Amino acid sequence: MKKDGKQDRGKKQCERCVICRRETDVPADLEIGLRRFYIEGAGQLCPACYRELYR
Repeated sequence: MKKDGKQDRGKKQCERCVICRRETDVPADLEIGLRRFYIEGAGQLCPACYRELYR
């Protein structure tokens, strides 16, 4: 017996930060207009790299 439905689904592929290459929690198929920490012309950043650049 399965504990939850997550076992049926494979892990969704998430974006990686374009600076440090850490995996973010942003699904790769999420529209860019809905993403946090996305920089047009550069790509997806993790929260730490975004704060470092824009503080």
